[in-house]
Amino acid sequence: MIMTQTKKKNLIFITYFFLLLLVFISWQNYESVPGGPLRIAYLAALVLPLYSYKVTAFPAVLSLFYTIAMSGFTTSYMPTRVYTYIAVTGVAVALSMGRQHQRVPTSVLLLFLLVCLVNIVSDTSWQNVSSALLLLIMFFLIADRNYDEQSDLFTYSFIVISLVLSLYYIIIGPRFIMEYRTMEGLDRVGFTDINYGGTIVGMGAFAALVEYVRNRNLTTFRKVLIWCTIALSAFSLVMNASRGAVLSVCVAAGVLVLFANIKSSYKLLTIVILAVFVSFLYTKGYMDLLLYRIENDEIGGGSGRTEIWRIKFDSFTTQANPFEWLMGMGYTGGRHIGWGSEQRAFHNDFLAFFVDYGIAGLIVFLFFFFGPIYRMQSNKPVVIAGIAFMLITCMTLEPFTAGRLPFFVFWFYLLQLSKSSHPVTDHRNDLFLKRL
Repeated sequence: MIMTQTKKKNLIFITYFFLLLLVFISWQNYESVPGGPLRIAYLAALVLPLYSYKVTAFPAVLSLFYTIAMSGFTTSYMPTRVYTYIAVTGVAVALSMGRQHQRVPTSVLLLFLLVCLVNIVSDTSWQNVSSALLLLIMFFLIADRNYDEQSDLFTYSFIVISLVLSLYYIIIGPRFIMEYRTMEGLDRVGFTDINYGGTIVGMGAFAALVEYVRNRNLTTFRKVLIWCTIALSAFSLVMNASRGAVLSVCVAAGVLVLFANIKSSYKLLTIVILAVFVSFLYTKGYMDLLLYRIENDEIGGGSGRTEIWRIKFDSFTTQANPFEWLMGMGYTGGRHIGWGSEQRAFHNDFLAFFVDYGIAGLIVFLFFFFGPIYRMQSNKPVVIAGIAFMLITCMTLEPFTAGRLPFFVFWFYLLQLSKSSHPVTDHRNDLFLKRL
């Protein structure tokens, strides 16, 4: 009887947020923003049920809505100021006091203190990376130690994120079409931020594949959800033509499928399905722009990343004093190094942390970055595949240095997976996300 009541409450809870999401994606006006009172009311409708019923689900649900709001094409009902999210998350932390929560890793605390100190000393600033790390710390203080449930919540959070963003791309994307700057006459549709948006879609595709290889007892509904997510994500990634995002997903998927503890027949079936779908995209011409960008990287299609790395590194090593070698030049100083008054991104998180926060910052960042691996107690192929995904992303972009919250959330998700005890064939009937 108690179990039946719990299932009913969970079903109502999930249905409520599904309806809230439908309201969220109904706003497709990219020229105006919903009024302030309306956005505050929407945020209240999002967080109040979490406060009262399931505060431990707060990190996953808030991350879902925040990521879609910040990665889509249009404005949304969600606030844009990160301080708003820090405030509502702080309330969730207060409500969680007295409950057993997850321990905040030392590397996270050290990284937070270091970036705050360096940026305040260098140019008296509070950067996005500090805000993202502060939110990450608060997520640890909210999430309970039911790693199985937390990993499930984030798995489906990323699946929904990818599904919604991919549908956004297909339905709304043509309004943002632009001619690609080549002689081939190719057009390109990109997310608000082409590279980061594509990588976030890839996270959802990865999460869907994780659920597929970890759970052999999926219902028909979940199988359809997973394969629709993978198919739509692959289509939008190819059309978006972000080479780094495509490479990250391909490497992570390869590691996951080849080394996961599943039957060889399932591995073969997965490879065949993916190969057939890629062949379909190729024969229909959907991969033309992506292939053109790969083949013509050096004649206008590329972004000169290696040249940026060289200039940034050479400028730092010739200009930095001993203190800056140890503690870095700060985020603003790092953006200017090599380009004078102009600011230029690094397109490499590891180089960015070295220049911005010195040798100390790079060492702490590496301990943080690989944390899910040296803490993992289970799901080793899954965690390693996820780290491979992030590693390639961070070699071409700088999501952590720039304080892109979805990437910190993805790291948190990998940490939950590293401690989850789900065997591959577990039914998981006792979890919050009941089988639909």
